[in-house]
Amino acid sequence: MAKLAWLNEVQRRLTQSSLPPTYIRRLVEELADHLEDVTEEIMNTDTNMSSRLGDPNQVAEAAIVAYRRRSFLGRHPTAAFLVFGVSPVVSVIVLIAVMVAGLVVIGKTAEHLGWIDIDKHFGYVSNDGRFVVPGSVELVVVPCLMTLLTIVIPSLLASILYSRLAQRLNMARAWVFISCAVVGAIVFLPFWQVRLDSLAGYKGIHYCVWIPVLCGWIPPNIVHQLIQLAVPLAVGWWFVRHSHNYGKAQLAS
Repeated sequence: MAKLAWLNEVQRRLTQSSLPPTYIRRLVEELADHLEDVTEEIMNTDTNMSSRLGDPNQVAEAAIVAYRRRSFLGRHPTAAFLVFGVSPVVSVIVLIAVMVAGLVVIGKTAEHLGWIDIDKHFGYVSNDGRFVVPGSVELVVVPCLMTLLTIVIPSLLASILYSRLAQRLNMARAWVFISCAVVGAIVFLPFWQVRLDSLAGYKGIHYCVWIPVLCGWIPPNIVHQLIQLAVPLAVGWWFVRHSHNYGKAQLAS
């Protein structure tokens, strides 16, 4: 019973590390064979089995470290930090820029084709040529839509990309959370805001970045920005939980 409990504890710790189920299964089988050899050896001696086998958590941790050191990022923590801690900043900024540029191109193309008429202010031109300021519903819907298309979706894509990369390289779970936290911190700053322009009665929609010293210490669109922060964190949490549950299911099958 003691050796079975020891083996189960090693397997439990390996499963929590999100290593590939096939690798865990093979390692556990090898350890089971080793346990049989150890059992036969200590039957004729006074050696304690627990002292001969070692602490199960330490054995599992050594196996985890050995497996992860197979990859370049696993052997070089600095390179792993550059990939999962620094490059997400560039990636998410590029994604947001691409989304914003794409919307501008689509809008200009549609205006050139005569499908829409864009004024320098947020509004539209009626048939008689008058500039019409959008109603209250549009002033809520449009910023929310722009936030979804140019901030939330890019952060979602970047979080999935880095979570999948960490999962594929069998990196420690901490790297998943680090990359998603970096993405969340970056997308927490930008926001779309409707405000009065220089001409009284004309409203405009503007892309802004929250800088505490310049914009005030409380974010102006706190609800939207908290959602922007929560999306990548939720992605990281889901990937960690999913990989853990998937590993347990694979080992049980």
